[in-house]
Amino acid sequence: MNWPKLLVFVRHGESEGNAAEDHAALGKSTRYFELTEKGVEQCVITKREYLDKKFPHGFDAYYTSYYERAKQSMRILYPDTQFYTDDRLAEMHEGIWETMVEKKIKQHYPGEIERKELDRRYHYRAPGGENGVDLGIRIRSFNNHLKKWWGNKKVFIVMHGRWMVRFQQEIHGWLPEETERRWNMNPFDNASITIYTRNKSELTLVEENVVLWKEIL
Repeated sequence: MNWPKLLVFVRHGESEGNAAEDHAALGKSTRYFELTEKGVEQCVITKREYLDKKFPHGFDAYYTSYYERAKQSMRILYPDTQFYTDDRLAEMHEGIWETMVEKKIKQHYPGEIERKELDRRYHYRAPGGENGVDLGIRIRSFNNHLKKWWGNKKVFIVMHGRWMVRFQQEIHGWLPEETERRWNMNPFDNASITIYTRNKSELTLVEENVVLWKEIL
């Protein structure tokens, strides 16, 4: 099985959670976060200034997670295409940390504060959530899916930030500590573009975190 010959990733535009100081305070699961007005504009600019110019003929397949902000981004970036929603593309779920403010976590789950500090970000699995190992299982399954159905094709994917870093760990063979370091850096801006091409049996990084909207908004 071969990799697609071209993989173009775009992180979703700015969402309610990105704009909030504490996204748990919004009172809903992160999968329901919608794009802000700025997030919509980010996607419009990314489409107009990059995707329409560099890929005028589009792609063979379009994928996004089922999260609302990702689907909204896809509808802006490629409004006239049918796309697949795939559970394996969902962002890493942080369980109680997604729906409860820290004050309530300290009250109801006091041991989780200490356990999170001891395990650190990659290995810590909050109640109801995932850790880096769990996310990797989903990503490896999705990668095999790409190779099986879209080998030698062009694929466009709307992704999430932590998901993308964990995907890169699979491609580049990083240790968990490097993935955790990059998660803490948050290296992918909203509506940014990252491109991989196939080189024989491997993927080669061509562009990473290309951002067009910062010079305009």
